[in-house]
Amino acid sequence: MSRNLKKTKYLALIKAKDKAKGFTSLQVITSCFGLKRDAYYKFKDRADKRLKLEQQIIQIVQKRRKSLPREGVRKLKKSLNDDFTKADLKVGRDTLFKVLREHKMLTLRKKHSARTTNSHHRFYKYSNIIKDIKGLIHHSDRGIQYCSNVYTQILKRNKIDISMTEENHCYKNAMAERVNGILKR
Repeated sequence: MSRNLKKTKYLALIKAKDKAKGFTSLQVITSCFGLKRDAYYKFKDRADKRLKLEQQIIQIVQKRRKSLPREGVRKLKKSLNDDFTKADLKVGRDTLFKVLREHKMLTLRKKHSARTTNSHHRFYKYSNIIKDIKGLIHHSDRGIQYCSNVYTQILKRNKIDISMTEENHCYKNAMAERVNGILKR
């Protein structure tokens, strides 16, 4: 019998016992589920211990989260190891993940995006002329290296039109990126 099926059977047995409340004996209820009375008591004992363990873990974690609310599970496990040992709890990483997930106490990671272009500089920023392609165009982002006087003078001397993306509009750069992708192959 699979573990989940067995667990489901025991949970259904507990519900049936609670609903029967003195109308019938535990032996009759367990026999309906194809289980023995001692198996019921062993399961109930394990479930009670598991619930007590979860409550202790939650209590320790909540105390810690008051000072460090964004601490992730892996760091939390390391920092609370002494607290778990003092409380005589054996808590592994996976158990901690499972308990915190069940109680909706996992912290979500913040999405960090890397900013690679410095477009806040004193140099002139050219407009995006990629749509009206006439001749050779040098299209780039607004990075300081592409806006510098030395660089733009070289482009102008060689009669190359200068085009730059608008600020924070990377999707408007798609055509130029596609051409660059083809050239890099």
